[in-house]
Amino acid sequence: MGDLTIYPQDIYTPSQLQSPRLLDVLREGFTWANHIDIAIAFLRFSSFSIIENNIKEFIDGGGTIRVLASTYLGHSQPEALRILRELISIDNMRVFDGHFSGFEIKLLLSSSIRNEIWIGNSNTNLQRDFGTLSCDTNFNDKEYAKVAKNAFDILWNDKKTKQPTESFIDIFDEKLKSNINSINPDENNNKSKKIKPNEAQEEALQRLNSTRENFGTKALIVAAPGVGKTYLAAFDALSSGAKTILFLSHRLEHLHQAKTAFSKIFPNLRQTLCDGSNFGEDAEQVFATVQSAIKRKHILEKKWDYVVVDEFHHAEAPTYKLLIEKLSKRFLLGLTATPERADGHNVWKLCDNHIAYEVRLTDAINRGWLVPFNFFAVSDDVIDYQNIPWKSGGFDPNALENILCVQDRAELIIKHALVKGYDGSRRATVGFCAGRKHAKFMSMYFNKKGLISETVLGDDSIEKRIETYKRFADPNDPLEWLFVSDVLNEGVDIPAINSLLFLRPSDSSTVFIQQLGRGLRLHPKCQVLTVIDFVGHHRKAWLGIKALNDPAAMSCARSISIADITITPPRNCEIILDNKTREILVKVSKFRSKNQICKDAYEKLRSELQEPPFPQDLYSRKDLPTLKDFRDTFGSWLNCRIQMKDAEPWEEKLPSDHPLYQLLDRSEQDWQAPRIYPYASLWGAIADQENPATGYRKFFERFTQWKAEWKPEGETKVSQTMERKLGSLWANGCLIDSIFEIIPNNILLNQIEKRIGLVLQKDYKSRHGGVLRKPQDLELWKQYFRPEIINFFGLQYDPAVHNTGVISFSKSDPFPEDIIIITKIDTSTAHEQYHYINNFENDAITFRWQSQNSNNPKSGVGNRLVTPGMANLHLFVQPKSNTPAVYCGQVKPIRYESSNPIDVWFQLPSPIPLESFNALK
Repeated sequence: MGDLTIYPQDIYTPSQLQSPRLLDVLREGFTWANHIDIAIAFLRFSSFSIIENNIKEFIDGGGTIRVLASTYLGHSQPEALRILRELISIDNMRVFDGHFSGFEIKLLLSSSIRNEIWIGNSNTNLQRDFGTLSCDTNFNDKEYAKVAKNAFDILWNDKKTKQPTESFIDIFDEKLKSNINSINPDENNNKSKKIKPNEAQEEALQRLNSTRENFGTKALIVAAPGVGKTYLAAFDALSSGAKTILFLSHRLEHLHQAKTAFSKIFPNLRQTLCDGSNFGEDAEQVFATVQSAIKRKHILEKKWDYVVVDEFHHAEAPTYKLLIEKLSKRFLLGLTATPERADGHNVWKLCDNHIAYEVRLTDAINRGWLVPFNFFAVSDDVIDYQNIPWKSGGFDPNALENILCVQDRAELIIKHALVKGYDGSRRATVGFCAGRKHAKFMSMYFNKKGLISETVLGDDSIEKRIETYKRFADPNDPLEWLFVSDVLNEGVDIPAINSLLFLRPSDSSTVFIQQLGRGLRLHPKCQVLTVIDFVGHHRKAWLGIKALNDPAAMSCARSISIADITITPPRNCEIILDNKTREILVKVSKFRSKNQICKDAYEKLRSELQEPPFPQDLYSRKDLPTLKDFRDTFGSWLNCRIQMKDAEPWEEKLPSDHPLYQLLDRSEQDWQAPRIYPYASLWGAIADQENPATGYRKFFERFTQWKAEWKPEGETKVSQTMERKLGSLWANGCLIDSIFEIIPNNILLNQIEKRIGLVLQKDYKSRHGGVLRKPQDLELWKQYFRPEIINFFGLQYDPAVHNTGVISFSKSDPFPEDIIIITKIDTSTAHEQYHYINNFENDAITFRWQSQNSNNPKSGVGNRLVTPGMANLHLFVQPKSNTPAVYCGQVKPIRYESSNPIDVWFQLPSPIPLESFNALK
């Protein structure tokens, strides 16, 4: 690969180099070449919009570029031809207008001292572009370069090759419109096909059946927008044998779509939509708003086999809770993409924390269940956000909306929306606005510019909204732009959406993900979602970009690093920042201290909850600092409440050496308990001060999800744990009396519960809430925490069993067992006798591993580790303690030395990528 080698030669030999992406090759080429020729069969926005800034800088620096595309199969986009023609000039573009087999993506990079030819994969889908395509072949020989250039010139000058003039593009556009039904089969042809569960729904259905068998009456499904939660509910209702079904939501759009879905799975059951005018007393399936259902006697008194609560993150609202409590139901299913409510309340407990299935947005994209995205962060330098009043952790909504309604900003939005484009046969763009006034202003301005748009507002009638959605999804309707306020955040399914505009500062990662999900549904005409976020200079500028991070992904070519923050999007996704946006993010990072970040987060939580927050309210809130951040900033949550002026008089007067202060402080810490018993014992000692053993039992009645770990207190070793964790605060099996002198027991119990609640939820999810999968579902070079790893081998994580370096999962003959090895590169923090030698060898395909001192190669697990074929060996490597482990694949032992410990050399299934090597070394 010559001078474009992307791995250091002292680590990799040329034969071991993995193919880089064409996108990365091209971006690197822009830095050294002075001329670039690109042959690309299908020219689409997704091909060049992600390198738009590179092209501009290249041309401004004196470079020249030629692009040769084709009309083959009608996959090139007329609008993309127009935009690129303006970017590089019509003289530097040609379109081969012939019916032939197409040509692969080729890059010809040249300078006075260097020439390179790169060819994309020849066996991949031709619709894929620079961002997803790897290089098949590379030549850096001058003679090859000369031959390739001659071939390019011959095609460039062919009589069938045309300049993309306006008339040429118009004719091409008309051909596409007239043949749109032949290019892509009519979706109506598939209506007669039986609907079957998709892969995600199949996984979830298995877990729901297991949940009903083991837990009975309640379950929660957490799944990314677009995975198919409504159909999942219908399939599961059918599987459960339900005859009477109640589907609840807070919006009529959700109910209309749910009614349609259920009718396809239950074609013979009577349905009704109860919306205030229709009551449906005789219907077997009722679809009702929560507000309507709670007023209907026949709904409240009927015995329902199956109740579905859509958008379950709203279920903590008083009306929801009251209705759920009153309904007579055999089984309750909650559906949500974001159980972390925007108002901070915890809804997990309404399903007794029985999370049957969970697949978040990044995982769903990685598994191909949602379309990937190209995310453009554009600097919003028209608006001076410093002049907008800041209230309760966010911008004053009225002031924000007023300042965004300006012509210059609308022009900026149009400019970038047209250049970044969309993927598909026609545009379908949704713009999320700051309010009704802002949405109306944007629609009016776009229509004035000849861009057909409509508004969809929360106070529009259901009939108007549904009619607008139908028009928007119709490829023959000129409506291409929707500006929305207080709608489309959740629940509504419009697969035609292929581009999104975030036109207001995001103040909630939960809402941001919900809105992003509107465009991620799979659609045959869209390969990638185009997202444009207008990023201003304000304290929440990072929020949207951080929400795109895939926590399991290693840093790679798709990652962006600014200041000390690295964001890696899901597979096949790109984050593209212009230089001004980078400057904004650097400034925001530089001038916001951890102290200010924590204070802003606290104010935001307080505003959402309408009451002072506690550690439990931080659970699963990726948009907020961690509890450790708060404790580093304030010392303790009590001190945080004091500084934020939320403390009660007794808190302000409580000295730091008082036993009560010390108990509150220690209850905020994660005790790393392999079982729930210490927390149950602490809770019980407060709930029943006179008889802590009775209080211990009451804990399992209060937190029913923990019954899976129930054991009588006398059969546990919890007393030793309590003495170790609480020291002098614990004596003779109970808390010392002085702890109870300041406040009543009920107030103390509430204080403790809101502190340990964070750990209770985290531990429950890791030990009982993971999705069980198969080893073959593991992805090479992805990061996993130990509980997740165990889930991939069909078990729930048990810290009392699975916290060892080598774990065996037995299989019945004749199949070999699975053995996982979880090891660390840096063992310096361990005791000296545990300083093992673990490292990647210089050939990048061999890992040296040292076993525990007790292992020998002639017996037990040791023999299976060193003998090829005796077991499936899965290697996971951590850089150091308390970090996720990178999956290095199924490895083979190639040699070993010594005994007690054993030194084993494993061969990896493929060379380790550079980014993984750097992260692990």
